[in-house]
Amino acid sequence: MGAYLTIQGRLARDPQQRMLSNGSTVVGITVAVNDGWGDQSQPENQHASFYHANFFGKARDIILRHFKKGSPIILNGEFHTREYQDNQGQLRTALEFYNARFEFCFREPQEQGNQATAKIQNDNGDNGVMNSSHQGTQGQQN
Repeated sequence: MGAYLTIQGRLARDPQQRMLSNGSTVVGITVAVNDGWGDQSQPENQHASFYHANFFGKARDIILRHFKKGSPIILNGEFHTREYQDNQGQLRTALEFYNARFEFCFREPQEQGNQATAKIQNDNGDNGVMNSSHQGTQGQQN
């Protein structure tokens, strides 16, 4: 079991949909979270972390319909790290959400600094954010 984490950031690229070997589809997103200090005009003080999450079913459909590169989003769920080597042989760390939930996140046009979230209502009448399941390496959907 990993740590539980909530982040707020923006999609680093458009959602990526792919077909699994069992015929189901999954959409993957990458969320960029900027962290740093001081004046934003000083790039040496700025840093971005990138988090990955996969969504199935209704959550996948909503992500594809409403989100694109640059869209603000809130993710929360179980969080893991995974190390891998990139194409240049450098050791990298992937930051991944499993069983993630998401919320819409937007700014009110008349109040630039005030942020709000919108929640989704499921077909069964439950209010709340959409759940998703992470696609593991075995290709089986949770």
